[in-house]
Amino acid sequence: MKNTVLIILSLVVLSCSNNYDTYKSIDHSLVDYNIIPKPSHLEVLKGSFKIDENTCIYSDSLLNTETDYLESTLKAITNFSVTRSTKKDDSKNIISLELSDNIKAEEGYTLEVLYNKIDIKAKTTKGAFYAIETLKQLLITTQTEPETQEYLIPATRILDEPRFAHRGMMLDTGRYFYDIEFVKQFIDLIALHKMNVFHWHLTEDQGWRIEIKKLS
Repeated sequence: MKNTVLIILSLVVLSCSNNYDTYKSIDHSLVDYNIIPKPSHLEVLKGSFKIDENTCIYSDSLLNTETDYLESTLKAITNFSVTRSTKKDDSKNIISLELSDNIKAEEGYTLEVLYNKIDIKAKTTKGAFYAIETLKQLLITTQTEPETQEYLIPATRILDEPRFAHRGMMLDTGRYFYDIEFVKQFIDLIALHKMNVFHWHLTEDQGWRIEIKKLS
């Protein structure tokens, strides 16, 4: 009888334990922290945050657009549909996005990744967006078995802000024609690398790239 009770108690303890404890002590190499541009401060920590069907997002109401973007980004990369949480609960494998007056720079943010939670804090919505772009660069895929893929984000503590207010790239579609899909991909790429200005040469002497239906 005593042995039966001990077995039952052990099963209860195991069922109540955090399912992500196995990811607490994973060691990552510096290769897993390839972030462009390099953050102002990056601290390598032990562990990994796992994206799966139990992952949820908590955010300030002012960050709804950024939360939608994070949700769609994770869905596109991992094919998991994360849920929204109405409260911040660190036991839920949660990603939280919050605005904070403690961040000084307009586009600055802090990003802390632990095995059981991810905390993003930013002064403005711009900073929150750039934190998500950093998270996207950190997201790696590990394959333990041919049929199994795990989506892990290496544990880290990042404090980041841009060195320059104007960070841009130019696309010259006046001299060289690019289709709409390429232009969209170009904008996505410069956003991924935290550039904030898109310099677009639509027209030049060599070409007029704007459609005017009245003149066609």
